[in-house]
Amino acid sequence: EVDSVSIPIEPEVDDVVFKRKQPELAKDVIAAIVGEYIPPVEGIIITVAIKEGKIYIAQTGGSYEEMKPYKISDDMISFKIKRNRIDIVLDKGTAQKLIYKEPFMTLEAPRKI
Repeated sequence: EVDSVSIPIEPEVDDVVFKRKQPELAKDVIAAIVGEYIPPVEGIIITVAIKEGKIYIAQTGGSYEEMKPYKISDDMISFKIKRNRIDIVLDKGTAQKLIYKEPFMTLEAPRKI
C-alpha cells in the first residue's frame, strides 16, 4: 500500500508530494470494533478502545498504541501501527475477528462475545 508519492517536476521547485488521505470511520463503525479479541495464546487479550476520538489497541500487560485506518471495505477495516497491519473482519457491520500482521507473524483473534 502506497502512502505517498514524490515527483520532481521542476528543478527549481521542491518535489510535488501526493499523500494518501486517511479515511475516517463513522461513530457506529468505531463502536462496532471496540472490544476484546481473544487470540490462541494463553493469558493474552487484545483490546481495541477509543480515547479522545482516536482508536487504540493494546494486549494484556502492554501499553496502548494508536491505530490509523488506511483501507475500508464492507467486510474489513485495515489499520497501520508502525510496520504492522491490523485487519478487523466485519460481517454485516459487526466485528468478527482481528488479524494482527507483523513481518514474520500473523495472529488471528476472534472477538469476545
